[in-house]
Amino acid sequence: MGVELSMKVEKIITDYFNNARRYSNTLENQKEEIIKIANIIKKSNTIFICGNGGSSAMASHMANDFQKVCGLRAICLTDNIPLITAWSNDDSYDNIFERQLETLSLINGNKLNDTIILITGSGNSENLIKAAKWSLKYNRYVIAFIGLNGGKLFKMGGINKIHIQSDMYHTENWHCMLDHLLVILIGNENDNR
Repeated sequence: MGVELSMKVEKIITDYFNNARRYSNTLENQKEEIIKIANIIKKSNTIFICGNGGSSAMASHMANDFQKVCGLRAICLTDNIPLITAWSNDDSYDNIFERQLETLSLINGNKLNDTIILITGSGNSENLIKAAKWSLKYNRYVIAFIGLNGGKLFKMGGINKIHIQSDMYHTENWHCMLDHLLVILIGNENDNR
C-alpha cells in the first residue's frame, strides 16, 4: 500500500513547504554574509570542502559546481575513500580532514589564500572542529554552513558562517540552495547552463 492523500498527509506536505519558505527567508536575511563568503571563495587559491554523511555528498556537489561552473580550484576532502579509510584505520576518523589539509594546503609552502568550507547539520563533528582549528591556526579562511542549533562550530570565533536553525531535512535543502546561489554569484561567463 502506498501513500494516500489524507488530512494527515496533506498537513505533512503543507508544513514541509511552509518550513521551506521560512528557512529560505532566514537565508535571504543573511545577504551580507553570503556576499562576503562569495568574495572569499572567488579570491581563494584552493577551496577545500568537507562534511559527513549527506553533508559529504553536498561537499562533493559543491566542489563539482565550483570547478565546472566557476572555474575555481576546489577539492572535496571526502571524495578519496581509500585515503579516508586509511587515515581512519591507522590514526582516527577525527583526523581525516586535518591530515589531508596538512598535506594539501601546506604543500609547496604555506597557502594563505586557501579556504576551508565545512558543511554540517549539527556543528559538533569532531573531524570538522579539528579541521577548523587547524585552518585557523594556519590563517586559512574558514567558512561553515551549519544547521540545527549550531553546535560547537557556531560558537567558534574566526569563522565566516551561515546558520539556520532547522531540522536535518531542511538543513540539507538550504545547503544545496546556498551552493547554487554562490555559484550564480561567483559565476563564469563560460557557463552554458
